[in-house]
Amino acid sequence: MVGKSAAQARAEMIFKGMSHAEADRLAPHRAFPGNRASTLMAIDALSPEAIGALLAFYEHRTFAQAILAGINPFDQWGVELGKEMANALLPSLEGGEMSADLDASTAAWVKRLT
Repeated sequence: MVGKSAAQARAEMIFKGMSHAEADRLAPHRAFPGNRASTLMAIDALSPEAIGALLAFYEHRTFAQAILAGINPFDQWGVELGKEMANALLPSLEGGEMSADLDASTAAWVKRLT
């Protein structure tokens, strides 16, 4: 929801030990605008049918939105961003202290799921 500028992405990569040249090269790929719509779903039981339905829904939604927006929905930078976002939420979902950086919508889902 907040987004990340190329400068922020570059600073994060350098902080993690990446060379300045490599951070300069990758920063535009790791930047993203904020305030983008997202979809979050919860299910009551983890059954084969529910997992299949969730996967089918997610793949269809991702592909359809990408076609409408004219983008590649399965690019590596998007996958990396998803991992980064999930890893940031993991401590809160495992019962730790909730991050103060969460937007209201995400915080409400974390409260509901924990």
